[in-house]
Amino acid sequence: MNLPISVIILTYNEENNIEECLKSINGIIENIFIVDSGSADDTINIVKKYTNKIYTNKFENYSQQRNWALENLPINTEWI
Repeated sequence: MNLPISVIILTYNEENNIEECLKSINGIIENIFIVDSGSADDTINIVKKYTNKIYTNKFENYSQQRNWALENLPINTEWI
């Protein structure tokens, strides 16, 4: 049973780290949302193995990116 939680992960060229992150939460939470800042590496291909909830937004700073996610993603659970 998945916990009724949504996880928001901000990414940019994270091919070296993202799979371990996603493995650690896959199958235990309800939603994984990715907000990518235009990765040029294999980040998106790796992410697609775990979720199709992938969004792109130009990165200005962490606060702006997180606020954009909270205002624009279809989150219907608690989030972390």
